[in-house]
Amino acid sequence: NTAFAKRPPAHLPDNDTLWAMQQAGQALLASAGYAQYEVSAYARDDNTCQHNVNYWQFGDYVGIGAGAHGKITAADGTIHRRSKLKNPTLYMQHAGTPTACEEHKMVPTADLPLEFMMNALRLNAGFSPALYAQRTGLAWVDVMPVMAPLVAQGLVAHTDDTARCTALGQALLDTVLGAFV
Repeated sequence: NTAFAKRPPAHLPDNDTLWAMQQAGQALLASAGYAQYEVSAYARDDNTCQHNVNYWQFGDYVGIGAGAHGKITAADGTIHRRSKLKNPTLYMQHAGTPTACEEHKMVPTADLPLEFMMNALRLNAGFSPALYAQRTGLAWVDVMPVMAPLVAQGLVAHTDDTARCTALGQALLDTVLGAFV
């Protein structure tokens, strides 16, 4: 629902130009003392945005206000996503009632590997297999048939303690995530 989506530019740069722009931007940020810690985030002196890191580590969060989204793990281990009404007037009319929630869905178990990876593989430092098991309730060994080819292709680096995208994997993150679909 953005103006950009409604009226996209008639001409966009080609992929080579986009890549050159990406590299120039990264070099500029690095020269100013910013380190990349996530696909689209940079910080100085390890001042990472902990709020966003929680999302990327598949943590829980509550959405408050019109258009807000939340993710909560229930006591039984099921994961629920909620979104509030987008229109502020409608939201205020229904605030505090179940009708303020525009959508409430339980994330199917089959979707959890993709949901987790879509977040956690954004982080340069990656994540631990223990975090995967903790946040999804699934065994790490069950995701290895998908992970192993990504490692073999040089898109993901994996040790007993950590899984993370390589620099190539970050550049091709959509391809990496496609393996989990």
